[in-house]
Amino acid sequence: MKKFAVAALFALSVFAQSFATTSVSVGTGFSGRGMVNVEQTFMNDHLSVGAGWNGYSDDFLLLGVNVAWHPMGFNGPYLYHSSQWVHGMDNIWNKHHGHYEDHPNYWRLMFGAGFQQRFFTHFGAYAELGFQFYAGQGGYYTNLDLDHANLDNDYIELPIGVGLMFPF
Repeated sequence: MKKFAVAALFALSVFAQSFATTSVSVGTGFSGRGMVNVEQTFMNDHLSVGAGWNGYSDDFLLLGVNVAWHPMGFNGPYLYHSSQWVHGMDNIWNKHHGHYEDHPNYWRLMFGAGFQQRFFTHFGAYAELGFQFYAGQGGYYTNLDLDHANLDNDYIELPIGVGLMFPF
């Protein structure tokens, strides 16, 4: 069974790569793709996996990965999930715990929907709307207070992102 699973994964990766599209996208940075994203679309343009960079402020570094399902192929609507690591670059006062956080680390998890369209062979655009929440400090929260590195449930943000993509 183990040999069959390895052979099936190898065959799937060869098949998937033969129909793969790589694209680089730049956007507003609020969505699951982030400011700069490199993405690989495969399985006849129905599934994509990417890695990206997104920044909040000078105090934080944000890196992430995303996966999207394109039911109608490369052009059209899609559903996505993004998992991003939020790393504090400096010691930041945390009002919730009443002390300085030593380089806080949180996970930003985002689920949403989007629409992308390729206008030319190597040029397209996308728009996304998502729901985000954060994991950290022993729980799940809907808001990150950037000034104090504090997670709370004071309000809900629905990140909207737009950008350009360059498939090749």
